[in-house]
Amino acid sequence: MDKNNIYIASLAGLTIIIGNVIALRQQNLKRMFAYSSIAHAGYLLVAVATLGGGYFLLDTVWFYLMAYVLMNIGVFAVIQLLSSQSGSEDISILAGLGRKSPYLAMAFTIFILSLAGIPGTTGFIGKLNIFLGTFITEPGHFVLAGIMIAGTIVSYVYYFGLLVQVFFRPIHSEKVIKIRPGLYAVLIICVMGTILLGVAPNIAFDFIHDQFGDFTDFISSK
Repeated sequence: MDKNNIYIASLAGLTIIIGNVIALRQQNLKRMFAYSSIAHAGYLLVAVATLGGGYFLLDTVWFYLMAYVLMNIGVFAVIQLLSSQSGSEDISILAGLGRKSPYLAMAFTIFILSLAGIPGTTGFIGKLNIFLGTFITEPGHFVLAGIMIAGTIVSYVYYFGLLVQVFFRPIHSEKVIKIRPGLYAVLIICVMGTILLGVAPNIAFDFIHDQFGDFTDFISSK
């Protein structure tokens, strides 16, 4: 591994660790997901450090970014809706959401499962591609693979802690949640994309190959 890759790999490992550890301590939802986003940036840096460039890097980064956009737009849409109507950004605003608004809770759960990298979601495929990429080159990047596993396990604590609030805590407020049609459309698109690309990831890969095949060849030739 050259010096540049060593620097990127070190930055990737630190970013994953710091982002997840700080997110673990947050009670404010927006701050929690902001630090979670830092950890996700670290996963992308792992791909850059291990794959180096070319065909596999483009595929991996493209898919992960698509997954990240879908699940984060969805989760932040739910958080913004709840925080704007409750006047708070504390995780307690999620309490009892499963009983109060089952469909909203289900959408939120799908986004959380994807962020956590649970099979059947785009987040799982995205993380799996990056994880497998750590073993493609010789020698394998076993330390980065280990950091990815550890970071993912830590993220389970705060992600699934949110789902505990949603399904196992008393209702935070009896106030009716009003969802505008535009937000419904956003949530439906994000949910469908998160599930569809989780079970049929080739749709995303075929799209980039069909639309940007020449660009892929250009990168691969470098």
